Amino acid sequence: MITHWIIWDWNGTLLDDVQEGVVLMNRLLESHGYPAEIDFARYREIFRFPIEEYYRLAGFDFTRHPYQQLANEWFAMYRQQNHAYSLMEGAADILKAMQGAGCKQLLLSASEKTLLLEQTARSGVAGYFEEILGRDDIYAGSKTQLGLTWLAKGLAVPEQTVFIGDSTHDYETAVQMGCRPVLIAAGHQSRQQLEQCGAPVLSSIREVPALLQQFWGGSSSEV
Repeated sequence: MITHWIIWDWNGTLLDDVQEGVVLMNRLLESHGYPAEIDFARYREIFRFPIEEYYRLAGFDFTRHPYQQLANEWFAMYRQQNHAYSLMEGAADILKAMQGAGCKQLLLSASEKTLLLEQTARSGVAGYFEEILGRDDIYAGSKTQLGLTWLAKGLAVPEQTVFIGDSTHDYETAVQMGCRPVLIAAGHQSRQQLEQCGAPVLSSIREVPALLQQFWGGSSSEV
């Protein structure tokens, strides 16, 4: 029997922290004397990986304010607001449904691992994942190597694995892992950016089961 795996991104895919991302970036800009004028639409156009590039597009001058300093300040503010973040509407239901359908689920994030474990536990969804993978630093670097290292365990067949995220970096990671990318345009990047990748782009996480049925219909795992 083929075991189907779903690899989930966290921030902006399952966790709804996009609006707070806008607020915190403007707060960080203002605290260092930059214009705090990033609205929701602008935020979703400039957000990208590597995160340093996003900070540059937001207006920061790294010769005045080094990226690591800014990232440390942002992370401290983000943790202070940790109670404000909730799951995307329908996320818990979808995770439960996928588990009930026999799918294995992995969480793969560029977030710091300890924070990731705290958030998934508080949200009540940690038990839906076979494993939770996050970085050992706060600088939101690439998660591709984390994914490749996990894939080397041989638990999943890449061609039968779907990677679901909300960023072009998720798409890039999925391609490098040999997995099938699916993008959701309700997170940190705009639909326009996501559609340039050429992968399926959904409007909501609630559209995931129907798409997976198209991918896996007729297999032993019914979704």
